[in-house]
Amino acid sequence: MTTVRQLSGMIEGKKSSKLVSEFDRVRGEFPTAFEGELGRSPLAAACVAVIRLIELEQTRTPLFTTLVRQIVEAQHSDGLFGDLPVSVLAARALFAVSSASPSALKALSAIALMQHDSGSFPRISVRRLPGDAQMTAFILVQLGHLESFAHAIRLEAALGYLAGQMPILSEHDRNLARLASRRTLHHVAGQARSIVGFS
Repeated sequence: MTTVRQLSGMIEGKKSSKLVSEFDRVRGEFPTAFEGELGRSPLAAACVAVIRLIELEQTRTPLFTTLVRQIVEAQHSDGLFGDLPVSVLAARALFAVSSASPSALKALSAIALMQHDSGSFPRISVRRLPGDAQMTAFILVQLGHLESFAHAIRLEAALGYLAGQMPILSEHDRNLARLASRRTLHHVAGQARSIVGFS
């Protein structure tokens, strides 16, 4: 999945599952349990394609413009894009697009509001549901590098929550939690790093 033609072919061929799978194959950024759900979503595939086109510096292509428009138009009035995992990918994709920044900021705010006092995020976009370590790690991996998001959430609490969940996570999800820590820890100041206790 390295060319605009390949991305376009998968989008036009409605091969959402293949596009999502190829995107995550070398990255390991998605919990295993999410890949099937994201693969069934054409919107998630559009988000992944936008992220990849940005990486390829192909933001002036008609495909990029079309996909960004589709993502923006899919945003709900609450700032989300339906399912929380898809909303997270949409926020990541749109945040890198200056013309879509109002949509991105609205999405980031809506996702931040999902956070529990424990620092965790629920598995689906219903805040009253219990926190989920996979979702918490996924959100931090996808959005934790953004300074505006890191400051909008209780980042130390989220990292502390993940550190506490490490013993019960699968090896893949422990690696995802470690990646979340690496991508966000630069936002955590001095003494707080040791309080988080992430290893």
